[in-house]
Amino acid sequence: MQSINTFISGFGKHYTNNPEKIGKACYHANFPEIGLAQIETLLANPQAVDKDKAQWAIFSSLQSRVHAEQRKSGLYSALWCDIDDTKLSINELTEKLSSIANDCLIYTYTSRSHKTETPKYRGIIPLSIGVTGVEYELLQAILNDKLTKLNVTPDKAAERAAQPCYLPNKGDVYEHRISGNPNEKFAPETWKSELKAKRTANEKILQDVEQKRQQAIVNRSKSIANGVSVIDAFNQSHSIELCFSMYGYTKLSGRWLSPLSQSKTPAVIIKGNKWISHHGSDIDHGVGSLSTDGTCCFGDAFDLAVFFEYRNDRTAALKDLGNTLHTNEGISINKANQREYAAANEQVNTMAEFDNLAANAPLFDLTQFSLNGSSKEMESKMLEDKFVLGRMAILGQATAFYAKPNAGKTLMTLWLLIDAIKRQEIEGSKVFYINADDNHKGLVCKLKLAEKNGFHMLAPSYNNFDSNDFLPMLNTIISQGTASGTIIILDTLKKFTDVMDKKIGTEFGKVVRAFVSNGGTVIMLAHTNKHRDGDGKVIFSGTSDIVDDIDCAYTLDIVGDDPFNRTVIFENFKSRGDVVKKISYSYSATEGQDYYDLLNSVEQVDEARATKLQLQKSIDEKLAKNEFIIEAVSEAITEGINTKTELAERVRQNTGISLSKVHAVLKAHEGNDFSKGDRWRVSKADKNKHVYILLSAWAEDDCLTSTDYKTAKAL
Repeated sequence: MQSINTFISGFGKHYTNNPEKIGKACYHANFPEIGLAQIETLLANPQAVDKDKAQWAIFSSLQSRVHAEQRKSGLYSALWCDIDDTKLSINELTEKLSSIANDCLIYTYTSRSHKTETPKYRGIIPLSIGVTGVEYELLQAILNDKLTKLNVTPDKAAERAAQPCYLPNKGDVYEHRISGNPNEKFAPETWKSELKAKRTANEKILQDVEQKRQQAIVNRSKSIANGVSVIDAFNQSHSIELCFSMYGYTKLSGRWLSPLSQSKTPAVIIKGNKWISHHGSDIDHGVGSLSTDGTCCFGDAFDLAVFFEYRNDRTAALKDLGNTLHTNEGISINKANQREYAAANEQVNTMAEFDNLAANAPLFDLTQFSLNGSSKEMESKMLEDKFVLGRMAILGQATAFYAKPNAGKTLMTLWLLIDAIKRQEIEGSKVFYINADDNHKGLVCKLKLAEKNGFHMLAPSYNNFDSNDFLPMLNTIISQGTASGTIIILDTLKKFTDVMDKKIGTEFGKVVRAFVSNGGTVIMLAHTNKHRDGDGKVIFSGTSDIVDDIDCAYTLDIVGDDPFNRTVIFENFKSRGDVVKKISYSYSATEGQDYYDLLNSVEQVDEARATKLQLQKSIDEKLAKNEFIIEAVSEAITEGINTKTELAERVRQNTGISLSKVHAVLKAHEGNDFSKGDRWRVSKADKNKHVYILLSAWAEDDCLTSTDYKTAKAL
């Protein structure tokens, strides 16, 4: 250890010497240096500025605001504490700090946001000798431990190597104290025993993390050996918490503080197998993926490894892990992938994956990948075209059904499945319905249906089934050659993949495609967007990656709904094969019936009736959408304002709605058929005036009467 006298400072939280910020106002080539004399001057004459302009200090001489750099190379000359949760007076806090520092020199002062009723303080303890970054973090932790024992709650963020301490800044109320012997600074050796204990505890934590990391590597290798992709294997073997421990995140109050953040407020949360960060520093550094609104970034364990271990180079991470990890056959995962892709005849850039050819090596020849001669073997694996669900899902394909909640997608799927089994179109023993979207009562009900009709019912948390293991299970089925003829139904899709994440969706699609290519069948039930398209039709939810990768896709929508019956329509928007484009069914909507009665009430609806119901639904939706303007128009016509220009202007004045919108509604509901949504008809009067006349639901004559003509002519 050596003596030091100065440390770095800056102004506002964005002040930095990061070269990536060159050209921006926050960039400065060097941090200014200050010492204890300047701090004592600030104590007596504090700044009085907003926090984003306030001066701070990191009590190290190293020109860096990066935690890892300060931890490795920093040399510190003071300890400090941040007290925001206390009822102590400044004298009481000073007394407690003095007892901790053995009456050596200390500074205490109020924070900018200090109020009499909500005290907030900072304390600084100058050191007699400089300490390294690692020692500094240990000493900071010991200081906080000692404060906690004295019933003072410190901010744990101060334990991080590059956490800035904001210097005296006058708010509504300001006080400061300089206490202890001014000629005696605190000697770190005083806490020799505490340092030893803290080092031992930290080493134990690091050993535990390293042990978990090594076990994760073993688990990752096993997963890859069993056919799991590099990304899936990493995410399955490395929890988010493990990665946070490996890469220097700090857990505070149930949230995590990023090692890149200069803030003391934790802004990273874990949600399932994802992390979400609202730290601006994480967004600026490009960790993971950026949300569509730009307010946060997110990702998985693999994304953290890409950033912290491979400098955010995803390709390098995949290549390195793929080359260093091996399959059960003893070949690298990259080489195994090359063989797999070539065997499936997928278009890939093989040259980027091959080793450089030696000068005297034979010329590269694509014939080594030719499939010629294997047609009979491949033909034997082909499945006869059979329908699994009605005429909508073909055996050996991946099909998705998208519907809003409670539209009946589970009901219709079960009814169609049971019907196909009864007609012996498929074998029930080959069907695995994974029910991941039901409560216990609902699961038991559907399990009885499965038992009665001979298909399998699976559910997460039962018999050790875990939906997170679905992709590894598919890979195992593929590798064992048992995919052909197996039918898997996922209810619902969001429980097996993140439909909003392109990367995850793509990885999911690859495994499903491999399963289908080997003769398997996957049927996915999924949700639609809460908004409809311009034609009023439902839209699938999530990114397009799932739809892009599957063979067939339908939407399911309600077209007729009354207290006794509900009619739904399946509409195809992607297909490979002779599937039906539209088909409708109805089922009972009577309250109080059990699920078995509901299932037995399903019946197909003929096309003419379905079309009529769909048209009526469209009419009803248009009337509901324009109801406010329709009422305003009807009221104006009743008052005698019935020419086009005056009518539109009166409605605009009464409703505040634009003329263009009013004219659009006038046009949309113009006609002679009340049952089709028409609410007025138009007659031409003298001088080519357009006169609007209200329709009634009971009117039998749609033609202009003589009275109408006389009324119009009188205008």
